[in-house]
Amino acid sequence: MIRCIALLACFVGIFNSCAPKYQRIAGHYLFTGKEEPSYDSLEYWAAHPAKYDPSDSIPSPLKKEYSYDSTVDVFFVHPTTFTDRNDERWNAEFDDATLNAKTDYSTILFQASVFNQARVFAPRYRQANIKAYFTSDTSNAIRSFDKAYEDVRTAFQYYLEHFNQGRPIILASHSQGSNHAIRLLHEF
Repeated sequence: MIRCIALLACFVGIFNSCAPKYQRIAGHYLFTGKEEPSYDSLEYWAAHPAKYDPSDSIPSPLKKEYSYDSTVDVFFVHPTTFTDRNDERWNAEFDDATLNAKTDYSTILFQASVFNQARVFAPRYRQANIKAYFTSDTSNAIRSFDKAYEDVRTAFQYYLEHFNQGRPIILASHSQGSNHAIRLLHEF
């Protein structure tokens, strides 16, 4: 009997350790998303000044020296977090709670937060799967990047029309986000 319990405990430990890292916090994402982005809702923003999110994190040693400057905005386009090459989808969905948690508690926490002395805006977008960078199926890859860019573009336009109010803008990005940020710079 003890041997069976020990074996069961080992199995449970191995099974839980293989679970996705962000699965445990995915339940906090009750997304009521739609097919198309709706940037008037805070759900469509990974970071936004009107909500507390991981971009608001400040390391303890820096809290005494922290100062907030609401006169500057940062529009941050996050990198690829949709990294499951075995997933058949070319683009992520807005309501993928695990992916949203992964995005928020990786790139938003560790990259976007460096700008949190300013107002940080980071849109959720239907990012292209990382496989789009490594495929010979260029037509699907191009379509997936275009779809992702259209979301980023829509978010940027919404930001300009509703939130910017003439403030200086820092356009920040990484990886796939930089591909989209370059297109924004060319277009705007």
